[in-house]
Amino acid sequence: MKSSITPVALAIVAGLLLSGCNDNNNTKTDLIIKDHENVYKAQGIWHKQAYGEILSISSGQVKSYEFNSQACTLTNDNSYQKMMQEHIDTLNVIGTDFLRIQEKGSPTSYTLKHIEQLPASCQTPITKNQATSPSQVFQYFWHTFNDYYAFFDLRDVDWQAQYDSYAPLINDNMNDDALFKILSEMVAPLQDAHVSIESDTQSFNSMKPAPVLRSALGKARSYLRFGLDVDISDVITDTLDDYQHTTASYITTDSLKSFPHDDDSKTLLWGVTPNNVGILVINNMAQYHQNPNATEKQQQQAAKQLIDKVLKEFENTDGLILDIRNNLGGDDAIALTLATHFASENKLAFKKQAVNKSGLGHTTVTMIKKPTYSYTKPVYMLTSQITVSAGEVFAMAMKQFPHVTQVGEETSGAFSDILNFTLPNGWEIGLSNEVYHNAQGENFEKRGLQPDVNISAFSNLETDLPRFATYDYALEAMGKPATSDLSVADFEQQAQQLIKQSGLPGLAVAVIKNGQIKYANGFGIADEQNTPVTADTPFYIASVSKTLVGATLAHAVAQKTVSLDEPVAPILPFTTNVIPAQKTPITLRHLVTHTSGIIDSDPAYLCSYYLHDTKQNISDALLGTSKCDEQINTDLQQYLNNYLNRTGRFYQDANFSSQYGFETAQVYIYSNIATALAAYTLEQKSNTPFIELVQDYVFTPLNMTNSSWATGKPSANVATRFVHNPQTDERSAMPSYGSITYADGSAISTVNDLARFLIASMNKGKIDQQQVLSQAAVEAMLSPQTDTPVPSRDIGYFWDLDGSYIHHNGSDPGVMSQVIGDLKTKNAIIMLSNGDENYEPHDHTFYMIKNLALKLVNSN
Repeated sequence: MKSSITPVALAIVAGLLLSGCNDNNNTKTDLIIKDHENVYKAQGIWHKQAYGEILSISSGQVKSYEFNSQACTLTNDNSYQKMMQEHIDTLNVIGTDFLRIQEKGSPTSYTLKHIEQLPASCQTPITKNQATSPSQVFQYFWHTFNDYYAFFDLRDVDWQAQYDSYAPLINDNMNDDALFKILSEMVAPLQDAHVSIESDTQSFNSMKPAPVLRSALGKARSYLRFGLDVDISDVITDTLDDYQHTTASYITTDSLKSFPHDDDSKTLLWGVTPNNVGILVINNMAQYHQNPNATEKQQQQAAKQLIDKVLKEFENTDGLILDIRNNLGGDDAIALTLATHFASENKLAFKKQAVNKSGLGHTTVTMIKKPTYSYTKPVYMLTSQITVSAGEVFAMAMKQFPHVTQVGEETSGAFSDILNFTLPNGWEIGLSNEVYHNAQGENFEKRGLQPDVNISAFSNLETDLPRFATYDYALEAMGKPATSDLSVADFEQQAQQLIKQSGLPGLAVAVIKNGQIKYANGFGIADEQNTPVTADTPFYIASVSKTLVGATLAHAVAQKTVSLDEPVAPILPFTTNVIPAQKTPITLRHLVTHTSGIIDSDPAYLCSYYLHDTKQNISDALLGTSKCDEQINTDLQQYLNNYLNRTGRFYQDANFSSQYGFETAQVYIYSNIATALAAYTLEQKSNTPFIELVQDYVFTPLNMTNSSWATGKPSANVATRFVHNPQTDERSAMPSYGSITYADGSAISTVNDLARFLIASMNKGKIDQQQVLSQAAVEAMLSPQTDTPVPSRDIGYFWDLDGSYIHHNGSDPGVMSQVIGDLKTKNAIIMLSNGDENYEPHDHTFYMIKNLALKLVNSN
């Protein structure tokens, strides 16, 4: 958000053109007042047109008012002396019509026009501590927005209709929470980052949906799976930390610097890559001084000194990645100070003017002048949908320079300074009243600045890789390889060393480049007989199985065997009593996107695991508990009936998201039981065993001859699952086990088979130039299927969708699996292991080899 230190923060002004008065400046006498003894020379009533601000200077007192067409509030009443000592640096009387004010600590000034008398509403103003009713607050709120908000039409909000809808809900007996809720709901549709409401106990603001914020909300709520109430702010903090670490991974250790150095929240982070490209991350336009309470002017001066230092260090670089994807704004003056350092010539940065129902404000024209030294080598400026406010002002100025290329996503589209008002009950509100135009006269409010190169700016997967698609694009565009090449021999040597050090039993890897298998091989052992792992060794693939379920369902939907939006309950041979589904019936769409409201609760889900030979439960043995039946009934229909039917033995409130206040379609909670229900529903609808459907739709067309489902004891060539025994510090072979909810994680496959599946999925169903899967089914499978926030950017038919990436991973006792594909490049990796994810050396080795495989896929 933009700085609100001054009543209305104006941009740094290289040339200030005052509409209606510039032609006559030569005939007017300016009077500059710097002390309280001469304030009387500025007496009169002064109006800031289109801002709702009045300043009355008379009889030794300076009174400030905020007003709208319905009412007026007296906000300050100070003596001349106090005003000049605490608030005002200079008063500049321009002729008899205008008063320009420079506040203490501010780098900018603002102008008011002389009027003859106070507005009618200010004759009897509302004063502080005056008792007010909800009705008065509501009316003041509505009229303030009605008079001064600039973008109702642009943001498709009928403000009169909002009044008509909400006014009948107001009564003077309602409490503050109810009133706050109504006011928030009225302005929420604006999706304007500069609209806010703040009380002593609550705050509201809303910007247009952005993938990173949507993902953070989805991730925070996903922890409800474990009974954890995680605040979205904690997720955002962790995400930003991850992004910071990912950025640092591109920079040489000796060049990496940041400001503030000893604070986790960085304003700047910078350094140089090994191939001599500068990276500068600018996270805000506000905090550049060591003292966080420094004035705006001090912050601006500190920003200049800091950017001078940074660019001096970049003097010999070959180009620059300028990352403002996470810039949440601050002060226009700082934004322009930074932008000036990249100016290749004198340029008009922007014009702005208050434009609203109350009238037009003065037009402010802001210029950028080329400094003595500026950075004019190639600059790739990275933006996202949360680049906002002064961050966008900076970006708009930068786009005027020919050596700057904007890469990533469009910006937020919230440019106006924040016009602050105090409601009669003391609550603070903010709104947008100004329109910004670039040098070409374009306005980017709401739509944001469009990138020159459109690339997903954020994904949930990127920090795990850890790579940024935007960084890699910029480096490639400058002729600087994003990563050094890795040969197959080096890959195998490093992988073998990691496996030996960690004791990981076995691992198979397939690498796909440009839609073709570039590499496929195995490492380690598949079983207790030390059978070597190959690319054709069948492994359990745990939750990667869900991608096969998704493909099968997508084909069934494409063939109209079942509808994605058909309620599930009537298809089932038993009654369901899913509490969150009372208003919204569960459909297959909810099941494939984990938004059904069904939760895997303890002990029922853990008790679904059993030994293939004896049907004994394995959870109690692994966890040292006694919660499960000794012998497990493996019938899926009975299990689902017991879990979802009110009379079932496993039925409980803990099975459903309603325990947290969420109904079906309102929250993402990953669910294995919901996956099993999806497969079972299709089986019932088609009157065909689900395993046969997978075979017909997926395995047979793709010639996946080594793939199957382990509903019973598998063949002897399937890799044995191993877990680490903490008592002996050795690995132990797991006996053959399965799960009642087999569809969620009991598929068996090889990296070669899965490579064929992934190649076809990335190529709209084609492999070897043949259409083997339905194009419509594959496109639907990999398209967003819900508006509910999820941890990734989107979710398809079980597939996590992150920009151009599709991915899924899995784990079970003795199983680790991951598939990652890039729809844009047709590059991908598949990794399958019979190691133990809960044993840190195994998990770390899997992660390290994954990064090596990603490096191999990008090597020539």
